[in-house]
Amino acid sequence: GLATIQYGKSYLFIYCFAFLLITLAVIQNLIKSKHGRAIIAVRDNEIAAESCGLNIMFYKCFGFAVSAFFAAARRSPISFSLPGTGMYSGSN
Repeated sequence: GLATIQYGKSYLFIYCFAFLLITLAVIQNLIKSKHGRAIIAVRDNEIAAESCGLNIMFYKCFGFAVSAFFAAARRSPISFSLPGTGMYSGSN
């Protein structure tokens, strides 16, 4: 099979640091937005948020999707530094 591309640790450090800065900017903007305030309201008090007319299920799913995206995106660069974890590794 094809060999997996291995990246050096300095490249991964720069990539992870850049991703950290982008993540912080995105999360700060999300928290200050309408949807971020709704997620915080649902987290603090579901009954009060529902009485204000917020769709509780939508914002719970939206918060889960955002957290799942950032968890998966955080783990992806680490997989490129480990041997045998690329797209073409394993047996056929």
